[in-house]
Amino acid sequence: AGAALAERLEDFRAASALLARLEEARPGDLAVLRRHAAAAWRTRSPEAEPVLRRGVEAMPRDAELLEWLARTRLAQGDRQEAYALLQRSLDVRPDQTDLWWITADLARALNDAPGERRSLREALNSEPGRADRRARLIALSLEAGDGNAVRRALEEAASLPADDLAVIEQYASAWEKLAEPARAMPYWEKSIALRPEFEKGHLSVARLHAARGAWEESLSASL
Repeated sequence: AGAALAERLEDFRAASALLARLEEARPGDLAVLRRHAAAAWRTRSPEAEPVLRRGVEAMPRDAELLEWLARTRLAQGDRQEAYALLQRSLDVRPDQTDLWWITADLARALNDAPGERRSLREALNSEPGRADRRARLIALSLEAGDGNAVRRALEEAASLPADDLAVIEQYASAWEKLAEPARAMPYWEKSIALRPEFEKGHLSVARLHAARGAWEESLSASL
């Protein structure tokens, strides 16, 4: 009763202490262990880690416990274990978009390009408007030689706003690498509209006009 009251009052330190005693009195009771782990996590104390580890060992498919332990390890600077734990959590519950963004960042820090690509792809499925993240996915997919992934990301971007010059340049260059100059052109033109002094944009527009034999347009764009 005391633990339940402390939980309702959000006095998680008291709840954790009381649940620790209850766990000792009722060994093997997973419901008590999980409540203890949840209360310990909410104290945001390093002392929560042993309880969280016991919880993960006893309930290895509990997505929340895996996430809580991962965040605890991340707070301690252990990116490698945090990354592995978050991947396990996402295997159980792949609808956690916020965790996909975190694993994308961790994968990048750990030089796991395939893992970063997967995380970005999953996150963008739920939050497609993150143009900077889409540009990163496109860059990684180009490096991996995955033209289909590049095309998919660019096709999805076509109906989304893009107002950052670096992103617009990325999209234009990617369409060119897919041998689609006609689809690159609007992005190069947009880059000039966004920043009239952007020399690369002018040169690219001129080059693409010249490539199709439109010499007057090419000359006009280069001036």
